Amino acid sequence: MIREGRNHLVVRAASRPELIGCRQPLFKGSVAAWVTQRRQPLYIPDIVTDPRFNQSAVDGQYRKNSLLSAPIIHKSKVVGVINATDKIGERDLLKQDINRLLNFKKMNHLDPKKMNFLIVDDAQNMRRSIRAMLKLLNYGKNFYEASDGQEAWQLLRDENITIDFVISDYRMPHTSGTELLNMIRHNRRIRDTPFLMITAEANMDVVAEAAELDVDAYLTKPFTTNILERKIAELLERIRNPTPLTVHLNRSRELEEKGDLDGAIIEAQKSADLDSRSSRPWRELGRLITQKGDLAKAQSCFEQAVRHSRLDVGSYHALGQIAFRLNNHKKAFGYFPGPRRSAPVIPPGPYSLPSYC
Repeated sequence: MIREGRNHLVVRAASRPELIGCRQPLFKGSVAAWVTQRRQPLYIPDIVTDPRFNQSAVDGQYRKNSLLSAPIIHKSKVVGVINATDKIGERDLLKQDINRLLNFKKMNHLDPKKMNFLIVDDAQNMRRSIRAMLKLLNYGKNFYEASDGQEAWQLLRDENITIDFVISDYRMPHTSGTELLNMIRHNRRIRDTPFLMITAEANMDVVAEAAELDVDAYLTKPFTTNILERKIAELLERIRNPTPLTVHLNRSRELEEKGDLDGAIIEAQKSADLDSRSSRPWRELGRLITQKGDLAKAQSCFEQAVRHSRLDVGSYHALGQIAFRLNNHKKAFGYFPGPRRSAPVIPPGPYSLPSYC
């Protein structure tokens, strides 16, 4: 929870997405008020029997009665509170959730003035120009440069170096910007690193390739310092305040990595139900259901994805693979060319995906 004004906290991250954005008053008798006023962490073995707090606000909410609460202090001011609890709900708190809550280093990660920037471009004058813009904005604690994606990858893999933000050109020799992005997104340690793609050609192929790998933002050459500042600010704001769709997809990924494929499917379907414009939830849902071996339902998900985006290369290829596995080779070859003006037409009409929720 982040403090707003003197008397309220606003939920910015929660295990239940519907709580994000809710305001909580710092009323007398609350745990948040106690931690904020005393500026120190608090561990409560049994909140229900603790006389310091308002019982009407806690009775029946907790599966286990223990609670950990800690203040977030910045420049000698309490700017928020982190609570680690085990409230009654649909699942236990994941280890990844706890690690993320207690990773205070991430707080600096969201401040561009304290970030370590990696600038990747095969043109030295372009790297220098971007670095000069960042310095003019007073952004960046440290700066690293690479002339292509392979050189950048060596820096990113070095565990003695922390890269908080990547600004990369799209077209480079040896290893391109999208190839670098692909390697980052498939590495658990650095996969959530903000990635700003710079390109001189905002055509359909560029957009499709980068969108499939979940690029965070684009910037088209040429650009000014003000445009760069605005793009970085917009990107970081989305990280600070993720949409419910993003929250469900991240939780789906964590559950899949934990081995809970059914739970991952539930979270992916929740994300698909939230946004009718994005193809990504349907693509993820199709990928997960494919692992369950239900090709018919997976195919329906991928078809829904390409209805939402004709540029979703991954979904077209998945449909082609499914068609091959179903021995429909002619249909498969129609999918593999991917998004184009003559892309396979998925007919509109009744669509039904059995619910896993």
